[in-house]
Amino acid sequence: MVPRWLALSIFGITILDAWPPLIGTSRAATVLPAQNLLVLPQSETETSLTLLWDKPLEHDDIAGYEVFQNGELVASTAANQTFYGATNLEPDKAYAFYIVAKDAANNHAPSSASVTASTRPKGRVIDISAAPYNATGDGTTKNTAVIQKAIDDCPAYGTVKIPAGTFLSGALVLKGQMTLQVAAGGILKGSTDTNDYLPMIRTRYMGVECNCYQPLLRIGTMDHTAGYTTRNVTLYGAGEIRGGGETLGVQQSYDHRSRLILIQNCQNVAIMGLHLTYPAGWTVHPLYSDNITAWNIWIESWDAKSGKSGDGFDPDSSSNCYLVNSVLHTWDNSFGPKSGRGLEGYQIARPSKHIRAVGCTFQGGAPCLGSEVSGGIEDIVIRDSTIIGIYVYIKTNDGRGAYIKDLLMENIEFTRRHSVSIWIDTNCNIRNRPPKAPPYTVCSDFVFKDIRGCGSIKMDGGFGLTGGPPRQFYVRNVSFSNVELNNGRSIELRYCDGVQFNKVRCADGSQPEYTLTGTNYNVSCGHEPVSRDALTRP
Repeated sequence: MVPRWLALSIFGITILDAWPPLIGTSRAATVLPAQNLLVLPQSETETSLTLLWDKPLEHDDIAGYEVFQNGELVASTAANQTFYGATNLEPDKAYAFYIVAKDAANNHAPSSASVTASTRPKGRVIDISAAPYNATGDGTTKNTAVIQKAIDDCPAYGTVKIPAGTFLSGALVLKGQMTLQVAAGGILKGSTDTNDYLPMIRTRYMGVECNCYQPLLRIGTMDHTAGYTTRNVTLYGAGEIRGGGETLGVQQSYDHRSRLILIQNCQNVAIMGLHLTYPAGWTVHPLYSDNITAWNIWIESWDAKSGKSGDGFDPDSSSNCYLVNSVLHTWDNSFGPKSGRGLEGYQIARPSKHIRAVGCTFQGGAPCLGSEVSGGIEDIVIRDSTIIGIYVYIKTNDGRGAYIKDLLMENIEFTRRHSVSIWIDTNCNIRNRPPKAPPYTVCSDFVFKDIRGCGSIKMDGGFGLTGGPPRQFYVRNVSFSNVELNNGRSIELRYCDGVQFNKVRCADGSQPEYTLTGTNYNVSCGHEPVSRDALTRP
């Protein structure tokens, strides 16, 4: 909070000058510890597990992190790598970990809080190509029945293994307390015959509960009034899960398509290491679920171009979901937290919350919040990631209601210059049919920090209103700090409140042009205020 006596008011806009600290104050030299260390949900295998942590509260000077396992230093990571995959562990054994942050001068922080987790004991492995299943990996023989039989026969904490080869299948249903492994060279290939995804099942798709074609892999049965019915499921390996792609998608109605992996009413599900390709619709869809991990995966959904529904990772009315160290090359939204659409989603009132995308690369489709938002979206983090040739899109309209709040985007590199990189849009005219959620969506408490290669920034909180009741500020409390825009890019704000800019510059050091309509905001640019000439108020 800047003292009032440092504020200069120009045309009702507060321009803040970032003065040096007052005499007698100083910044502590102590390096602060890393925070919130955890083992990613369900990431423990017989020989590995994965850690994730948050940066210290003050971390501008952090140069890296040291990882300690049972008191011994086992790895060092860069400042932008707050995750670590521990490998070569022993089965059924407990391991303790903690993290030590350090700065460029090699000053070390106190250790983080420690976490302890155990690897899994060795369990039975069922190879689908072995007797009595004898699945054929020639890419043309349909193996649905025998693979499903192997899944049904799998004992608690056992593994069904897809070996090297291409194993064609229709829809499969996994159960709790099991692992599906796709080994290196192995492909679980979805059939392109839509009859292999019948009968339809009850689920939610495109924000509405309805009957849909079955996914290639389903975990759980949907019931938004019930608790978690399926737990402790792992999909992992160095192989590929390949859907039926557009060939399958064009046989199915747009709002009822198959997904590649559907996780519903589940707790503790992990997808690790796999190459996920050619969905008919969305790729990974956690619905009404909790503790979901997507670690070191590679999603390619650009084959869904004619239907334009090839989302990547879509937590939907779900909590504690982690997308880490992954690449998403998608036709449609690469990362899209959701919570239902219209009056139905508003009445179900199941928000998506505590969602993390860390250390990822997004290409083709935008990270997008708000396609379905009627149950609310909160506590979303996108950090230490690269966005190639696209923008971040936060969108809503007058029929979606609820809220989008507590978003942090930090240490983001935009590449392949895009005209707009950050777009908050309350006037999205897609899927705005009745019955609508009653209140307008409030977008609030967003932080954008340490952004590079950024195109223009656009924020519109006006909901397209031209008459009727007085306008309110539906985009509010948004801050931008240490943001570098590409040369010639600009900032446009409509009906926003409490927006702050600190050290926001173009690459050549110039100030971007600000266009303001019905907006209250604050600007701070290092030691010099934004000039009047930089402010355009139509």
